[in-house]
Amino acid sequence: MENIYWKKTAGTLIGAIWLYTLADLAASISGAVNDLVNPSGALEMIGDLMNGRSSAPTLNAGDIIESMFSILVIVGYYLFFRSLTRFSRLQANPQDSAHVSTVRTAYILLVVALMVDFIPVIGWLAGFVLMIIAYIKMLSGYRGLKKSTTFPFEARQGASTLFACTIWTLVGYVLGCIPLIGSIIEGIITLVVFFMVLSAWEQIKNGAPDMTPEEEEAFKRGEVPAEKQILGDALIIYFFLLVANSVQNLLPIADIFTDNPSGYIGYRFVLVLACCAPFVWLLCSPKAKLNLAAKAGIGFLLTSNLSSMLGILITFRILEDISFLTLTNIATSVCYVVGILLFIWSTAASVAIKAVVTGETLFNQLLWYLVFPMHQMTIPTDTPNFSEAAMRLSHYYQIASLVIILLTLGLVFHFVSRWKNAPKTAEAAAI
Repeated sequence: MENIYWKKTAGTLIGAIWLYTLADLAASISGAVNDLVNPSGALEMIGDLMNGRSSAPTLNAGDIIESMFSILVIVGYYLFFRSLTRFSRLQANPQDSAHVSTVRTAYILLVVALMVDFIPVIGWLAGFVLMIIAYIKMLSGYRGLKKSTTFPFEARQGASTLFACTIWTLVGYVLGCIPLIGSIIEGIITLVVFFMVLSAWEQIKNGAPDMTPEEEEAFKRGEVPAEKQILGDALIIYFFLLVANSVQNLLPIADIFTDNPSGYIGYRFVLVLACCAPFVWLLCSPKAKLNLAAKAGIGFLLTSNLSSMLGILITFRILEDISFLTLTNIATSVCYVVGILLFIWSTAASVAIKAVVTGETLFNQLLWYLVFPMHQMTIPTDTPNFSEAAMRLSHYYQIASLVIILLTLGLVFHFVSRWKNAPKTAEAAAI
């Protein structure tokens, strides 16, 4: 019988490649257009650099649009990795499954290499090493697939093309180091390779092997239910965004925006909206199958974010009544704690996931009130209320918070993976 699961998964993978490629291109174009429409920001930054001053950048509509396209790039990579995971499970031959998993690991290492590259001093070296390892694993995976004994001829041809594309990508990367003309050559090679990759995956899609009824039944039994997939992915994405937010909090963003608070407000609003996205996705997705209590929890979480935005406006005197600041901060914390606990304990997630999320929420809130009870971290550094000791205490708190959230992300990822792969009998017992 026709292997519709193979074709559907390969089709989703092709769509993911289009999404993250076009979104990345759109982000670059919107950034360039934004610089043309609003050249004053770039000119002021250049002037400040030449004069040794710190600039006060602002976030305008163009910056926000560029950020939205960047989020779509992340969504595209998420769909790509998830499709590769599903594609590895579709392989009847364990060796083919291992080769697809190797390719997936290679792409993960490439993403990690890009992130590590931002680390000062040693980042470029660590990123370069990870990139070399990633391409070696990718070549190994595609070599195994093009020699597969179970892949039909057309699918093997597609894998062979992907193997060649990987080599050409490396060639383009090396030639890109040539002064003046290197970037042009690399750009041409990248464009050609992009369409070759799409063609190769189309070949793999069309070369789907037949699936027996027994294989289909076995695949369905091992398939992760949609509600578990969505909930687990939303939790991982949310804590990943919290990690990104914590990393940004450690940077001297508030100092940069001291003379222009509107830029900092726009920057904070983008982060708050990004953290809302996973919960809005859960709320709008019928496949999530959330009960009324879980939806009410999401309502509290969204209210907490709105209250946080209000607190930012009050802090920077956009709203004049400063007396509401303490009340707003308390409302933000209460709504967040009630919302996250009501949400997570009303879902079908495993007890381990619920315990980790609960522990992170309560411990981080307790740490917040013990270390910085007056929430002075939200006050700009040029105000009298922000002493040098408060700034130092704020920095220590942010470091501790980042460590906690990083540990939570790792634990959530681990327990979500176990929960998704748990047998139904074990899952029922855990719930």
